[in-house]
Amino acid sequence: MENTSVKTHPNDEIRVELDQFLSGYEFEHGAVLVQIPQVPLDLLETTVARNRGYFAYPPQGLLYLSAVFRSIGIETNVLDLNYVTLKETKNENPNVEVVWQSALSEALSKFKTPLVCLSFMFDPTYPAFKQVTDYIRKQIPEACITVGGVAASADPERLLKLGLVDIVFSHEGEGSLKKFYQYLRKETEELPVNLSFINTNKIIRHTQKSVGGDADLDIREEYKKIPINQYHEVGSICNHSRMVGIDVPFATLLSRRGCRARCSFCGVRNFNGAGLRVRTEDSVIQEMETLYHDYGIRYFDWLDDDLLYDRKGIIRLFKKMAEHFTDITWCANNGLIASAITPEMMDGMRESGCVGFKVGLESGNPQVLREVHKPTNLPKF
Repeated sequence: MENTSVKTHPNDEIRVELDQFLSGYEFEHGAVLVQIPQVPLDLLETTVARNRGYFAYPPQGLLYLSAVFRSIGIETNVLDLNYVTLKETKNENPNVEVVWQSALSEALSKFKTPLVCLSFMFDPTYPAFKQVTDYIRKQIPEACITVGGVAASADPERLLKLGLVDIVFSHEGEGSLKKFYQYLRKETEELPVNLSFINTNKIIRHTQKSVGGDADLDIREEYKKIPINQYHEVGSICNHSRMVGIDVPFATLLSRRGCRARCSFCGVRNFNGAGLRVRTEDSVIQEMETLYHDYGIRYFDWLDDDLLYDRKGIIRLFKKMAEHFTDITWCANNGLIASAITPEMMDGMRESGCVGFKVGLESGNPQVLREVHKPTNLPKF
């Protein structure tokens, strides 16, 4: 009698390993979303902090994740350790380590066994990231620690091999998080995407990659979870925010995800995927109205990598901003594509409160600009 064997599909193997891995953790008790300190803790200086000289960007990405958790019935606590450390550094004799650890312990204690979600955006913040994960491990060793962000997506293997985290969510996290819980709750048999973990044989496994997703998410309710109207008291966003006055409350906005450019030195397309996804103008205005009326925000900074994409749409947005808000200012500190700027756009920017923006002139050499696929030229600059 001829021997026969059944071949196992790779997805079936990962499914078995993932199910075994997930069975060791609790995911329904609540989630603690943490932004790590963005300034090396040993370099913090009271004089600089009092002058609000450090960056104090609100954790916009965590607010989007919090909105997803809310939509699937999971309570969240959002903790910005960057805000906590900057606020403490302003004191006469700051004890930064004790304060951030105390704040983190309090946040973790709100849930029986929380799912801990960390944001790791920039590799220079790795020392602070490790400090935070080490502390969480000591406090709640049974908790599942997850991480997302640009730096995490670039090298998930390092974070897993070092045992700093249990799960890495690569690329944008909102869609991946939804699919993850659908799988956990057996609402679908489809494996969650963009997920990396270590199986019982100490082998790193990755589920299918997927980029893109919904960009029009409503985070207005999530602003209650951070002191958004006090961020200007501990730092600044950029030189433009300081130009309008360090006592002016500020916030950040995101209207477009992705970038049309193909610059070879940039990681935006790797993280967000090709092309752009645009929010409706009304949803952006509604978020601005909440920040303006409920929290007193008067200065906005765009996080968009390609704010001027969709020429007609962005001009409509500028016009609506000018109609709704007569005393705000804003800037595009993340930069604009110089070749996309037109006189009509400049008029709309000025009328809606723009006080400045950046453009990326990476080189004065035309050949270099072509080789890095920069979507502009020297005459345009």
